[in-house]
Amino acid sequence: LLDGVVVRPDVRYIPVCPLDGLSIPRPAHLVKIDVEGWEHEVVTGMASIIAHDRPILLIEAWSTPVEIAGYSRILATNTCDYLYRPL
Repeated sequence: LLDGVVVRPDVRYIPVCPLDGLSIPRPAHLVKIDVEGWEHEVVTGMASIIAHDRPILLIEAWSTPVEIAGYSRILATNTCDYLYRPL
């Protein structure tokens, strides 16, 4: 068991952490997000970066675009890329 999850030999487990918990150069000016369906979780995990740095966000999302408080979606392409800018 790994934190209550049955570990299977045919599955690769990758540890994750919120971006807010990493020591990265600041301020962030542009963030590209391509996470195969985990867009909401990534945006939630970088709430402090979004609030303090107000970076431009380029998000690839195959499902419904992420709605981000204080941001406006300014571009949607036929490749499922969405560009957001702070209001």
